[in-house]
Parts: sequence; C-alpha cells; structure tokens
Amino acid sequence: GGMHALEHAMISMAPMCCNVDPGELSCQHARGEQDESRFLLLLFDFQKGGSGAVDKVHANFEALLEQAVRLLEECPCDDGCPNCIVVTGCGGYNRGLEKQAALMLGHLLGFGRQGEQGSCPEPVLRAEPPKLQSDMCLPEIKAVVPQKQEPAGVGHGRIDASGASAPSPAPQ
Repeated sequence: GGMHALEHAMISMAPMCCNVDPGELSCQHARGEQDESRFLLLLFDFQKGGSGAVDKVHANFEALLEQAVRLLEECPCDDGCPNCIVVTGCGGYNRGLEKQAALMLGHLLGFGRQGEQGSCPEPVLRAEPPKLQSDMCLPEIKAVVPQKQEPAGVGHGRIDASGASAPSPAPQ
C-alpha cells in the first residue's frame, strides 16, 4: 500500500528531479509476508540491461524522495489520483495504493513538511500495533536503489564487500 504508492510518486517526479522518463523505471508492485525485500523502497531500470535511469535516480535519490513527498502533500485528492500515485504501466494495476500511508512513510523517513500544521504527527510507540490494512506501520523501513546490473562479461567497475569500487578486470 504505502511503500508502493511512495514508489509511484517517486516515478512520477523522476522527470523533474532526475531527467528520467517515468517509463524507464519500475518498482516492487507486491509485497508478501515471505518477501525479503518487503521493507525496502525499490526503484529499478525497467529496460533489460538497464537504460542508465537508476544511476540518475541514485545520484538524486534524496531530492527525488523529497519531491515525491511534496507531491503527495500538495495534491488535493484524498486517496490518490493520476496526478500523484496512479501511474500507467503499473504491474500491480494500481491496486492497493494508499496515499496517506505513503505520506506517513515519507514523513517517518524525514521528508516533507514535518512539524508544520496539518503534517503527520511524530510517531507514537504503542503496546500493541494498530490494525491497519497497509504497510505503513512496518517495524523497519529502508530506502534502497539497487545498482544497475551489467550483462555478463561487460562492466566498467565492481564494488567489493567493503563498498570500495575498483576497475573490472580486462576481458581475456
């Protein structure tokens, strides 16, 4: 619900923030209980082999997330519309999108008009979690932009386990 809607808002703002066509990006459309990445905010290149869109998103990730949360805050609709979270080409057919959950996630990640009147209040710890139909109260939220995958045998560099980058070995 909320994670998927926030990803859609980011895709909608990608042309303005990252000079990327929304059709170049996709996101995780469904999050099941057994899905290891259900707590991750994921955007990836839609084109097989990548178009370079993820590199641009990665370079501007925080600005893109800020603009996506602002879009949600400023859109006058209550539940989401084509101006904010409903996108063409959604693999999940735009089902289960929750604008208010997306706003809460954005605020919890530190983006948007926090503390201003009408914004999301500070999170409150409860003995029992509320019974919601969204993923907005998940225990941990991470924002991740995966690196573009190069086809086998092609590469311009590699990243080792420590995160340091190094040139790829020359093909033999």
